Amino acid sequence: MDSITQVALGASVAGAVAGRTLGRTALLIGGALGTLPLLAGLPEVRRLEWFTGGFLDYASDGNRVTATDIRLGLPGAHPFTFVVARHNGGEFLPTTSRRLARPSISDQALAQLWARVTGQSKVLCLATLTTPAPGQAC
Repeated sequence: MDSITQVALGASVAGAVAGRTLGRTALLIGGALGTLPLLAGLPEVRRLEWFTGGFLDYASDGNRVTATDIRLGLPGAHPFTFVVARHNGGEFLPTTSRRLARPSISDQALAQLWARVTGQSKVLCLATLTTPAPGQAC
Protein backbone atom coordinates (compact mmCIF):
# COMPACT_ATOMS: atom_id res chain seq x y z
CA MET A 1 0.00 0.00 0.00
CA ASP A 2 1.43 3.42 -0.92
CA SER A 3 1.99 6.14 1.68
CA ILE A 4 -0.99 8.28 0.60
CA THR A 5 -3.35 5.34 1.05
CA GLN A 6 -1.78 4.58 4.45
CA VAL A 7 -2.36 8.17 5.60
CA ALA A 8 -5.95 8.18 4.33
CA LEU A 9 -6.72 4.86 6.00
CA GLY A 10 -5.17 5.94 9.32
CA ALA A 11 -7.04 9.25 9.30
CA SER A 12 -10.33 7.50 8.48
CA VAL A 13 -10.00 4.98 11.28
CA ALA A 14 -8.96 7.61 13.83
CA GLY A 15 -11.79 9.88 12.74
CA ALA A 16 -14.31 7.08 13.17
CA VAL A 17 -12.95 6.02 16.56
CA ALA A 18 -12.07 9.34 18.20
CA GLY A 19 -13.53 12.00 15.91
CA ARG A 20 -16.14 13.20 18.37
CA THR A 21 -13.63 13.49 21.17
CA LEU A 22 -10.61 14.89 19.33
CA GLY A 23 -12.16 16.47 16.23
CA ARG A 24 -9.70 17.27 13.47
CA THR A 25 -6.80 16.34 15.72
CA ALA A 26 -7.92 12.70 15.40
CA LEU A 27 -7.50 12.93 11.63
CA LEU A 28 -3.98 14.33 11.94
CA ILE A 29 -2.94 11.75 14.53
CA GLY A 30 -4.53 8.93 12.53
CA GLY A 31 -2.83 10.07 9.37
CA ALA A 32 0.55 10.08 11.07
CA LEU A 33 -0.02 6.71 12.73
CA GLY A 34 -1.34 5.23 9.50
CA THR A 35 2.13 5.54 8.01
CA LEU A 36 3.77 3.47 10.77
CA PRO A 37 3.55 0.19 8.85
CA LEU A 38 5.92 1.79 6.36
CA LEU A 39 8.50 1.97 9.15
CA ALA A 40 8.51 -1.79 9.68
CA GLY A 41 11.09 -2.37 6.96
CA LEU A 42 13.68 0.01 8.41
CA PRO A 43 16.64 -1.79 10.04
CA GLU A 44 16.64 0.30 13.25
CA VAL A 45 12.91 -0.27 13.70
CA ARG A 46 13.22 -4.03 13.15
CA ARG A 47 16.01 -4.19 15.73
CA LEU A 48 13.99 -2.28 18.36
CA GLU A 49 10.86 -4.34 17.63
CA TRP A 50 12.87 -7.53 18.17
CA PHE A 51 14.51 -6.26 21.39
CA THR A 52 11.28 -4.98 22.98
CA GLY A 53 8.98 -7.68 21.72
CA GLY A 54 6.90 -4.98 20.06
CA PHE A 55 6.31 -2.90 23.21
CA LEU A 56 7.01 0.38 21.43
CA ASP A 57 5.10 3.63 21.15
CA TYR A 58 5.71 5.51 17.90
CA ALA A 59 5.36 9.25 17.58
CA SER A 60 6.05 11.90 14.99
CA ASP A 61 7.74 15.08 16.16
CA GLY A 62 8.15 17.48 13.28
CA ASN A 63 10.13 15.62 10.65
CA ARG A 64 11.52 12.96 12.99
CA VAL A 65 9.90 9.68 14.00
CA THR A 66 10.55 8.31 17.48
CA ALA A 67 10.06 4.90 19.06
CA THR A 68 9.71 4.64 22.86
CA ASP A 69 10.28 1.44 24.81
CA ILE A 70 7.18 1.43 27.02
CA ARG A 71 8.19 -1.52 29.19
CA LEU A 72 10.01 0.75 31.65
CA GLY A 73 9.27 4.10 33.25
CA LEU A 74 6.10 6.05 33.82
CA PRO A 75 3.73 7.61 31.29
CA GLY A 76 5.41 10.74 30.01
CA ALA A 77 8.79 9.71 31.48
CA HIS A 78 9.95 6.58 29.71
CA PRO A 79 13.75 6.36 29.81
CA PHE A 80 14.33 4.92 26.33
CA THR A 81 13.11 6.94 23.37
CA PHE A 82 14.98 6.72 20.07
CA VAL A 83 14.86 8.70 16.83
CA VAL A 84 14.44 5.95 14.23
CA ALA A 85 13.69 7.81 10.99
CA ARG A 86 13.15 11.17 9.33
CA HIS A 87 9.93 11.99 7.53
CA ASN A 88 10.47 13.67 4.19
CA GLY A 89 7.16 14.38 2.54
CA GLY A 90 5.69 11.02 1.59
CA GLU A 91 8.55 8.75 2.64
CA PHE A 92 10.53 7.72 5.69
CA LEU A 93 14.28 8.04 5.50
CA PRO A 94 16.30 5.65 7.66
CA THR A 95 18.67 7.20 10.15
CA THR A 96 21.10 5.88 12.70
CA SER A 97 19.03 5.71 15.85
CA ARG A 98 19.98 7.88 18.78
CA ARG A 99 18.54 7.99 22.25
CA LEU A 100 16.79 11.14 23.37
CA ALA A 101 17.23 12.54 26.87
CA ARG A 102 14.88 11.10 29.49
CA PRO A 103 12.15 13.54 30.51
CA SER A 104 12.09 14.46 34.16
CA ILE A 105 9.41 13.07 36.46
CA SER A 106 7.47 15.63 38.48
CA ASP A 107 7.43 15.37 42.25
CA GLN A 108 3.63 15.37 42.14
CA ALA A 109 3.59 12.32 39.84
CA LEU A 110 5.98 10.46 42.14
CA ALA A 111 3.81 11.34 45.15
CA GLN A 112 0.71 10.03 43.35
CA LEU A 113 2.51 6.82 42.42
CA TRP A 114 3.72 6.33 45.99
CA ALA A 115 0.20 6.88 47.34
CA ARG A 116 -1.06 4.11 45.04
CA VAL A 117 1.80 1.72 45.91
CA THR A 118 1.18 2.16 49.64
CA GLY A 119 -2.62 1.83 49.32
CA GLN A 120 -3.41 5.43 50.31
CA SER A 121 -5.04 5.90 46.91
CA LYS A 122 -7.43 3.27 45.54
CA VAL A 123 -7.12 4.31 41.88
CA LEU A 124 -4.33 5.85 39.83
CA CYS A 125 -4.96 6.88 36.23
CA LEU A 126 -1.79 5.72 34.50
CA ALA A 127 -2.21 7.91 31.43
CA THR A 128 -2.05 11.07 33.53
CA LEU A 129 -0.62 9.85 36.85
CA THR A 130 -3.49 11.47 38.72
CA THR A 131 -6.20 10.19 41.05
CA PRO A 132 -9.75 10.76 39.84
CA ALA A 133 -12.23 12.79 41.86
CA PRO A 134 -14.63 10.76 44.02
CA GLY A 135 -17.19 9.04 41.81
CA GLN A 136 -15.17 9.69 38.64
CA ALA A 137 -13.27 7.23 36.45
CA CYS A 138 -9.99 7.66 34.58
